[in-house]
Amino acid sequence: MGLLSATSVGAFKRRAGRLIYFPWGSVGPGYEVGALSHQARLRRFSSVGFGFSILLVSLAGLIGGPIPAAAVAALLSAAHEVLVRRLVRQLPRSPERLGFRENLRTVARDSSAFTLWSSFLVPVAVTVLCCWSFYRHRVELDMHALAVLFFGVLALLNGFVLVERLRTGAAETVPEEN
Repeated sequence: MGLLSATSVGAFKRRAGRLIYFPWGSVGPGYEVGALSHQARLRRFSSVGFGFSILLVSLAGLIGGPIPAAAVAALLSAAHEVLVRRLVRQLPRSPERLGFRENLRTVARDSSAFTLWSSFLVPVAVTVLCCWSFYRHRVELDMHALAVLFFGVLALLNGFVLVERLRTGAAETVPEEN
């Protein structure tokens, strides 16, 4: 499973033979997904959309600073909301909820060791580089602080997932996608 595919793992949960899609993670409702073609479309939307969003927000931040990055993030969030509502409008709503810890455990179980280590080490490296850059240049505290905050939280979450994987001793082989 690649890095982009791993971003969508936590958005899905299987219960009693039903696949449930949680487009807003643990903060929103789930939707029961039936057809395989619809499952593939939702998985693709979740993974590619996330990767595309991170890339655009990062570029906006690098080129224009925090205000353009925030504007791009707000526009992408609005677009995500509209697209998700269109994708799930005909799906039955599920009474199931997705717990935050359960979501992280699913990612730990279903992702490869390479994906987990990469998704932990890259944010750690970016956080260290941002701290070093701020210390060295003493400019643009706002952008550096936002980057340290964002990538620091990302490193913490991915660190929790990695520790969970190491603690449970999940097999190196990743199960087939359902």
